Amino acid sequence: TRPPMYSAYQRRVHGWSCPICPAGFKCPDPSSVPIPCPQGTYSLGERIECAICPSDHRCPNVASGPLPCDVQQGEYSDQGQITCSKSDNYHKFRLNTYQENDSKFRVQESMTCLPGEYLLNEKCYPCPAGWYCQNYLLSPLSCPVGFYSLSNSSYCSPCPEGMACYNQTYPIACPIGWYSLLAEDTCHPCPAGYSCPTRNALGPRCTPGYYSCEASTNCTQCPAGYSCPDTNNPDTVHQCPSGTYRIIGSSLSCTPCPSGFYCPRTDQDVVLPCPSGYFSGPSQSNCTICPPGYVCPDSIGTKIACKLGTYSISGQVACTDCPAGYICPCTLR
Repeated sequence: TRPPMYSAYQRRVHGWSCPICPAGFKCPDPSSVPIPCPQGTYSLGERIECAICPSDHRCPNVASGPLPCDVQQGEYSDQGQITCSKSDNYHKFRLNTYQENDSKFRVQESMTCLPGEYLLNEKCYPCPAGWYCQNYLLSPLSCPVGFYSLSNSSYCSPCPEGMACYNQTYPIACPIGWYSLLAEDTCHPCPAGYSCPTRNALGPRCTPGYYSCEASTNCTQCPAGYSCPDTNNPDTVHQCPSGTYRIIGSSLSCTPCPSGFYCPRTDQDVVLPCPSGYFSGPSQSNCTICPPGYVCPDSIGTKIACKLGTYSISGQVACTDCPAGYICPCTLR
């Protein structure tokens, strides 16, 4: 997969290429400038979200990785800290060797593990990622679904909106066009007929005249010359047939051209009247000329045959009398 990039900022500064998201910043939106990481988090670059500083680490610089606390000296920290704290009552397990009657024995001194650790076989161990250790005398407990923890954690955190926690160990940003709510372990594709411009919520339904496919960040406007009756099914997008039309922002279906008119374009509302001697029915892209032997007094298709002694050629609205000295055995010429 491509690393997070941002485009609008780069267009304003360097041109049209997309640079890598810099260290110390997050780039959740490729059309916006990078966002600085808050204190207690960090980013080494190419990140959609800033990472939370793990337990028993400090993150004084948002552009560099976590620095471990000196746990041997009793230092510790919770998640999201920029400094380590000192534990006054912290004692690692110590073994003292005594010589008595040529025999050796061990004495266990006071024992308290750091927060986020647990005691096993007289040793302190870090609580593994995906688990939490509230009491060092108890075994680690698994984070519930929708929650996560890093190593050395004494509690689980809800999976943030717009991220997935598939194995309860670390939040992963949802792909573009997908979303998740707070404390959800998986991301959901934006359903067809909706737009999801952000990762942290289901977006609005497409309005009539728009449609979208699954996992879309925005709704697509139905183009001129097409009908889009179903907002959640792009397969129902059909081109308007000849003699009909649809413009952007009009009804969802194609409009038939009325009788007496012709509509040469399907993507424009160009409705032209038939000229004299021509006619059309509904949904016509051109007009039909009135045939010989008939007259067409209107443009909607009324045809009247010429009487004997009169005639007409094509495209006429009235019959012509046969001239003196001639016979007109046929009404058409």
